[in-house]
Amino acid sequence: ALVCESPEEDVVAIEVLIRSGALEESSPVSGITNIIMEMLQDRISLTPDGEDRVENAGAILKTSSELDYARVSIVCNSKSFPALLQAVAQSLQPRPVTSVELERARKRILASLSDSNGAMGQIYDIFRQTFYRYHPYRSSGKGSTLAVERLDPKAVEDYLNQFFVPNRIVVSVSGRVDRVAVEEMVRKHFTPLV
Repeated sequence: ALVCESPEEDVVAIEVLIRSGALEESSPVSGITNIIMEMLQDRISLTPDGEDRVENAGAILKTSSELDYARVSIVCNSKSFPALLQAVAQSLQPRPVTSVELERARKRILASLSDSNGAMGQIYDIFRQTFYRYHPYRSSGKGSTLAVERLDPKAVEDYLNQFFVPNRIVVSVSGRVDRVAVEEMVRKHFTPLV
């Protein structure tokens, strides 16, 4: 864990980077990291009884899938920080992927794939395909509609178990925190991922 103590303001930023992205995906699972990040957003946000813990804490949660890595970003206060860090760790725990969970994430991803990026997005796509002609960065990393539609819970679960593991995860925390306490929390909550 990378920890930076900054006691001036009651704000804590959590960044979790997972070495998994479009570069790790082959064509049958293209877009799988996007699906997983949508699922993780729900797993982090929602308590077992359906409450939105992020909203209740007045925090901000963002998940994203890049070409090289997946990212979970949270900004919260120091009081809600321990519970939200634990929620992130629990969201990464090995467990079955349900078809309901997968369908909810799939709908959001398919909607985003059908949205046009506008002129700037199209220009960037052309640039990327031309500049990175022989490199994996050539792809957008979003996946294709067909590949996302074909993903099944078993494939998502297998990918999670292969790539979303401790030796591929970096946790960084900055803000009104105690370095020793954060390192202990990370050890406690993220070690069981093995």
